[in-house]
Amino acid sequence: MRIQSLSQEDIRHYEKTYKDIYQLYTTETMTMKAIGDIYGITKQRVWQIIRKIEKGDGDYYYQHRTKGDHSETSR
Repeated sequence: MRIQSLSQEDIRHYEKTYKDIYQLYTTETMTMKAIGDIYGITKQRVWQIIRKIEKGDGDYYYQHRTKGDHSETSR
C-alpha cells in the first residue's frame, strides 16, 4: 500500500495508534473527548478514526488497500 504523503513507517505508527484509540473507545468507559485529550486530538478526530475503522472492519486504511479493486463495493 502506498499513501503519497506517508512513509511505510508512518502508516504502521498510525495504524497502531488508531487501533489503540478504537480499543479504548470500545473496551473502556472513556468519552471521545477523554481519548482525544490523551492523544492530543479533538473528539471529532476520535469520532472520524472510530467511524473509519468500523467501516473498514478494523482496518483504518481499507480504502487505500482496495483502491482500484472494483470487486469491493461501498460499505
